[in-house]
Amino acid sequence: MNSQLRPTLLTTAILVLLSSNSGPALENAGPPLIRVQDFRDDNVIGYLGHPLGAVVRVTGVCLPMDSFRRKAQAADKLLEINTCNGRKLEQPFIVAFDRRSKEIPSIKPGEEFDYWVHEWGEFDGDVASPAELGLDELDVANDGFYYRPSITIHKSNASATPRKADSEG
Repeated sequence: MNSQLRPTLLTTAILVLLSSNSGPALENAGPPLIRVQDFRDDNVIGYLGHPLGAVVRVTGVCLPMDSFRRKAQAADKLLEINTCNGRKLEQPFIVAFDRRSKEIPSIKPGEEFDYWVHEWGEFDGDVASPAELGLDELDVANDGFYYRPSITIHKSNASATPRKADSEG
């Protein structure tokens, strides 16, 4: 597998909460805490319903970026994924169209897609600095610290085609 397409193991999804009995106990009144060292390539289930890094077939439609108000998003297009491995998702998974194999052509808003992808992500975002550091807030467009899902597109199964509603007039 191309090293650019290899899934990042330091990615996580918050859909599955796993607790660990290893190491010192952490006090927490909320949901169980998850230790990074407990993440494996088969135990963190992503928004597509499969372990992160698993290659799956998805279909959906491309959306224009301006249809959402995501200031921190770098991509100019979004993919609305509606099915995964032939099964309709409970709710569409919206993700940036920004990481793909060089053989994958760009896609236009309104075009449908059929791709082989793997899901990955990262925890990132603005965090509050302790007062004793004497730092001002970071001057970056940001919407907070959380898990930011992403996909890598490996292969297209069909050429992009306009949605019926978009092509009729």
